[in-house]
Amino acid sequence: MRAEYKTVMDEVLGVIRQQRLICFTLDGATDVQGKQVINMMACGPIAFFLEHFTMELRRESASNLLEKLLSAKLRLLNCIRDPAPGFILASGEGDVEIVEEGQIIYMVQTLKSSHLLIQLFDKLCIEKYQNTYALILFMKTRWGTVFYIAQRANKVKAAITALPSEILYSELDIDLPEELKTLVADASYWKGVTGLESLLKTICSCLTYLEGDEATFSSVHACFVAIKLHIVTLPTSVRSALYNDDTAIEKMISLLHHRLATIYLEAHCLAFATDPLFGSMRAAITAKYDGAFLELGKGSINQQSKAALFRIAAGNDELCRQLYTEYGRYVMRPLNADHDFEEVLFKPSELWSLCDDSSYGSLKGPLSAVHCNPAGAVGGERNHKADKRVHCRTRSRMGTNKVETGTAILLNAKQLDRRLSLTRDTPFCHWLHRLAEPGEDDDAAEGETGSGEDDEIGNDDDIMWEFDRIDLQLGVGNIDDALLFEEEVMLEEGNVVFD
Repeated sequence: MRAEYKTVMDEVLGVIRQQRLICFTLDGATDVQGKQVINMMACGPIAFFLEHFTMELRRESASNLLEKLLSAKLRLLNCIRDPAPGFILASGEGDVEIVEEGQIIYMVQTLKSSHLLIQLFDKLCIEKYQNTYALILFMKTRWGTVFYIAQRANKVKAAITALPSEILYSELDIDLPEELKTLVADASYWKGVTGLESLLKTICSCLTYLEGDEATFSSVHACFVAIKLHIVTLPTSVRSALYNDDTAIEKMISLLHHRLATIYLEAHCLAFATDPLFGSMRAAITAKYDGAFLELGKGSINQQSKAALFRIAAGNDELCRQLYTEYGRYVMRPLNADHDFEEVLFKPSELWSLCDDSSYGSLKGPLSAVHCNPAGAVGGERNHKADKRVHCRTRSRMGTNKVETGTAILLNAKQLDRRLSLTRDTPFCHWLHRLAEPGEDDDAAEGETGSGEDDEIGNDDDIMWEFDRIDLQLGVGNIDDALLFEEEVMLEEGNVVFD
């Protein structure tokens, strides 16, 4: 194991040494023994696992965690500058509600609680749709759970509303609660389900994209802008179905701004402002609303970007002036007259690394590095899955070093083979690119993507087929949770949402 660990980590260090930027991310979880574990990843943008911080939360403090982080960072930099036999593990390292119960969840839980109800529901689905569908209760993410429950309930609405009368005239001994009978017969309830699906569709699309490997750093700010635009342009029918007045909309936008503030850096704004893909989006939204709409409660886009450039200059006044000048030249350029940024679907890190030195000589290096930052902690989340496969119940007494070594081998060996695309030629990125343009409707733009056979986005039935097939073969009660949540079984949620 140690020899394999050395081989893998030597290759990892070789890759990290070539990266323009190293972004350290921390992500926490609970291991098989119930201990809190934090993994440290080095991203740029592909994430590689370095080591675990096993924390005793009652004794740990922010300063202790920072000390461990700086120690790991120093050891990594020493390995890069002076090649060593793999990353050196820390010596003597010690033990360092999905959704609220709402009406729609009550309905699904009640229907799934009875084997006879499931049989009758399957029979009605075959009669009405010539197919069987599983009622969905839990998915990979909290937002996705609510969206998929509403989406599937809408799809099988005819079968659910027919259940009470089918039970009445059948010989089955099924006692359907009166509350559920009233609920499924209530037209306003089904309008609310449809409204909930419409509200969450764009939100889940953006979150799913940001949780993927291909998401760029600049897309964080862009996706928050897209969600804000979606909220303020909700159709009247959706607002009335969800009982949302202007006060509720303002509160939702306030919560959106607050959520962004918890992860915000000036670099997010700089990346958004210097990504050519979002140039037309910025112009269209500014023309339709005003510049403050894009600020998301954080102040002027240009001032935030200049603050980030000031930090990049690190006290060098001459460099700072050059960065400001070149940034102003980029912002003021005609959108369709700069040959350096014509191919907007290329990732911005590649565009900036290849742009003309005579125009952006000082700016290209820092910005190509800034755009290499990961959009989120997807690498850390994937690492937790690898950790759980190594440190499983049958190997619950493995030592800390063996767990770290096994996790590094399992995850990093796969990450070394992973190749990210140089472009963003996907339906979601096309939709973001033309967001708020004249004649483009928010929901219509979503519905128009992914309609052909060769499109990488399939329809809902194609994506959910695996879920339904497992349900029919094994029965709901016999499905292993690990099987349902495996990446190989459940396809990317964005494919479902963005059809």
